[in-house]
Amino acid sequence: MNGSKPKKSFFYCNFKDYLASLFSRKDLENLQDESADNFMRRFGENKSFDNTKEINDIFEGDFFADLVSPRSSASRTSTLFFDRKGNEARLVFPLHIDFFNVNGMRIRGASTSCGTIVMACLNLPKNICYKPENLYLAGIIPGPVEPHLTDINYYMMPLTEDLLVAYEPGIFMKCTALHRSGHVVQCAVGPIVCDLPAGRKLLGMSSATSTHFCTVCPLTGRETWGRSDFFSWGKLDSGVLRHAAKEWRNAPTEEAAKRIFNQFGVRSSMLLKLPYLDTTKQLVVDPMHCLLEGLVAR
Repeated sequence: MNGSKPKKSFFYCNFKDYLASLFSRKDLENLQDESADNFMRRFGENKSFDNTKEINDIFEGDFFADLVSPRSSASRTSTLFFDRKGNEARLVFPLHIDFFNVNGMRIRGASTSCGTIVMACLNLPKNICYKPENLYLAGIIPGPVEPHLTDINYYMMPLTEDLLVAYEPGIFMKCTALHRSGHVVQCAVGPIVCDLPAGRKLLGMSSATSTHFCTVCPLTGRETWGRSDFFSWGKLDSGVLRHAAKEWRNAPTEEAAKRIFNQFGVRSSMLLKLPYLDTTKQLVVDPMHCLLEGLVAR
């Protein structure tokens, strides 16, 4: 309508601009290429990591050993994401979302809430990847209250579109600190690190207090709480969850969508546009909420 205006302003920092700032620094560009090559060297001829041993690096996890290159679908051969060819860079980022009270905490609890969408380049060494000057602040979700259910998808839309292009076909930098004739950069999201409420909302999954309380195993219902027979729990099928989310989005009525949600515990998520997303592997509860405010507090 004429004269209409948005209810809120959402400021988004373009992902390509952030990559340009990284590749303008010679020291950082060299470290990013080294990490991908080191991964392939450690992966070796066995084509896997021995996860029975102690894991000292996030790149030794199962997800990265299964993450395939975008060109695998075109060539019909399974190529690892970090198996870069020629003048290419392969970067992986964790995605962090958290909400906080901009006015500080009160005795009666939070009165307002806004959120931050932050990413860090895991290709950089651990001692510098989380330095403020190396972080990517994608956007700030405005308050005064958190987005309701799937409303967070609207804020994730510009970042998701950029990440789709960054994965395939990739982003071409005309000139970088080390490659004056240009450099192709391809990126993927690794762990999605949040507290439980933010992580479930971001991936369109039911809350941790619902019947579908786990994002990894298929156990449901209060009667399964406290079970310790780990090896008999089983594992959720991420493909089934992805299909259920699509069915929820395309449901003809609210009643049909409710039935799908009650059965599978999922709604639509913007991040499911990423072809490699595996909700059973990538959602991680951050150490502060899981350990310091969770296990240690108890």
